[in-house]
Amino acid sequence: MKSIVEQMRAYSDMIQMNHLKAIYEVKNKIMRRPERIPIVLANIDWEKFLTIADEKPSDDTLKGVFENLPKIEDYWTEHPDVRLGQLLVNMELAPDELWNLEEDQWMVDTDQIDAKDIMFWGVNYTKDMVQLPETEFRLIRDLDTDHIEAILDGGFVRKGSTYEGYFENELERRNELNEHDD
Repeated sequence: MKSIVEQMRAYSDMIQMNHLKAIYEVKNKIMRRPERIPIVLANIDWEKFLTIADEKPSDDTLKGVFENLPKIEDYWTEHPDVRLGQLLVNMELAPDELWNLEEDQWMVDTDQIDAKDIMFWGVNYTKDMVQLPETEFRLIRDLDTDHIEAILDGGFVRKGSTYEGYFENELERRNELNEHDD
């Protein structure tokens, strides 16, 4: 028999495959990207996320989250601007301490996922500086190297900001990959 964590991981994989379309159909102008939802649900370490002040969640808490994953995913897909912690607190599945936690940033900070695989950047112009009809949100990994360099060189991120670090790290990663390919 699979452990509850293994079952949750398998369900997370299924979520990512089955519900991307519904998430991409959300057209409202919102603060948090709906595209992050399947990424979070497929990659989050639930036990770590629900650990408060070094106190691990009970098996009942983990079971409650696991049993409610379809509800969590459906509600979150309909309300993508809600933080995962807010959703779990509202469903009485997690303590109030998770309310303000930005799950995508937390996942990067706890090394569960690389920023390039969960953080988005709004693209407003083509490479030839033709304005797009709508902002396109792309993962950092999906931005061209020239684009990232232009963002940094053009001052489109604040010096010392989190995103400046993300972009610098991504350029360094790409440079290392290019060096290994040569």
